[in-house]
Amino acid sequence: MPVDELHSRRSNAERKAETIDRIINATLEAITEVGLRNATTGEIRRRAHVSLGALFHHFDTRLDVIVAAVEHHLRDRLLRYTSYLSSQQQDAADPRSLIRMLRSVQREPRSMVWLEVVMETRTDAQLRDRIQPILRRQREVFRELAVAQPGLSEMPIDARNAWLELLRNVLHGEALWEHVKPHHDLDEPKLDALLALSREMGASFHVGTP
Repeated sequence: MPVDELHSRRSNAERKAETIDRIINATLEAITEVGLRNATTGEIRRRAHVSLGALFHHFDTRLDVIVAAVEHHLRDRLLRYTSYLSSQQQDAADPRSLIRMLRSVQREPRSMVWLEVVMETRTDAQLRDRIQPILRRQREVFRELAVAQPGLSEMPIDARNAWLELLRNVLHGEALWEHVKPHHDLDEPKLDALLALSREMGASFHVGTP
């Protein structure tokens, strides 16, 4: 293959990837700042600086754009979680610090993207059908990460899964209230309660000092 043709193909691939990246990031930005229902194709195009034709050249529908943005967002969060875990000494893992890290990420403005999309599935059947597989994968990965953590790995599987769901629900609820009426004075007491419950359910780590 001629060098010029190879270069052209690579350039086209790079331009395509850059355009898709702009569209996805514009979608995440729009949902974060104006909400899912106001993240129209026009709003996304304006933020991504692309034409309507360019948008629908890469995505068949607005729903496809939203789903792609959600998947990108969750992959980014997973990368941050795994990077954090790999940076810690696993034999001296501090569950309190880990939950604080999860909490801080969940409270970031962009984390509302996932919560808004999940809430919208209540009345949008098409969105619900597309999001359910993503939700299942996210739950599976979350559980796999938990099994690898000292302490949690000692819990009976049903107890561990129940505790993880409780943890997720608490963090999601906190993130929602963060934009309405936060109660940061209860952050540490809630963390104490979660860790104490985990010990009662079979976790082997101890509640550390704040």
